[in-house]
Amino acid sequence: MRKIAKKGQEEMVGFGIIIVIVIIIGLVFLWLYLAIKPNETNMQDYEVQSFLRSVTQYTTRCIDREYIEINDLTYLCFHDQRDCENGDSCQILEDTLDSILDSAWDVGEGKRVRGYEINITVLELDQAFIKTIYSRNKGILNGSSRGFSEKYMKDSKWYDITFIGYYD
Repeated sequence: MRKIAKKGQEEMVGFGIIIVIVIIIGLVFLWLYLAIKPNETNMQDYEVQSFLRSVTQYTTRCIDREYIEINDLTYLCFHDQRDCENGDSCQILEDTLDSILDSAWDVGEGKRVRGYEINITVLELDQAFIKTIYSRNKGILNGSSRGFSEKYMKDSKWYDITFIGYYD
């Protein structure tokens, strides 16, 4: 009778060891999943890049025979061509970008993105600085950041739009 009880105890100990091993393997897989999974609160490079590319193609309310995109409006503003039929090109550029930024980036303490800064500058062909056309920053400008710069050339001048977003 003792042999039967002892054999049952051995089976129970073996079963317990198997359970412990399965739990340890499960914890290792859970740890790997959480360590490799990207943090959902971080901005991704493609977000900033896509945002800037779409901003340059955004059609503004500036009318000069037809509606003008932001990249063309920066050219008009730089050359002081204020010939939008419905207002000043620089003011329309500023109002349009302010509206886009306010609707696209909800920033502040406790938010996904803590702050951002954006600059539109004009550079010589050799990359020498000429003028800042638009500059804005909002929120908390420290911590981790992601940025992107979109450049395009028009009349032998570089137009550089740089956006940097800050997050925790």
